[in-house]
Amino acid sequence: MAHEKIKAIIVFIAVFAIVGGVSWALASTQPAAQDIEETALPPDTMPKLTIHEDIRTAAMTYIKENHPESSQFMNNLEWTGGRTTAEGLVGAETYTFTSNNGWNVTIHYPVIPNPTYEVTANYASTGIGIPYAIAWSGTCTNWAIAESSYNFAQ
Repeated sequence: MAHEKIKAIIVFIAVFAIVGGVSWALASTQPAAQDIEETALPPDTMPKLTIHEDIRTAAMTYIKENHPESSQFMNNLEWTGGRTTAEGLVGAETYTFTSNNGWNVTIHYPVIPNPTYEVTANYASTGIGIPYAIAWSGTCTNWAIAESSYNFAQ
């Protein structure tokens, strides 16, 4: 009988140690309330998701580096635009950006994990004596830009 009592005490201590250890581990991984308040960003300083702007910039950089004649039309670019909606394109998104000096960039992709983004960039000169036009298309997959076509016309 004494042997069973000792065995019961050992089992109780083991269970108590396991439950206590698990409870301590869970409690120590949760940040304290004051830590949450100190590290939380207020809504006006939350980081902005810029994947579409980054793809636009990567495509424009690719064009400038691989087609030097286009660089003269890429000074001081300021962009407007964003997500556009298109009828009948369930499961796909399109973003359209327009620059202050004649560039239009469109990014289209299926809404799936790690998509291939279809990118087009078009330029038409405005207010210049000799009209220039650039039409570029390509893709962006895993941050690698691949050109499909390029046309420069005067």
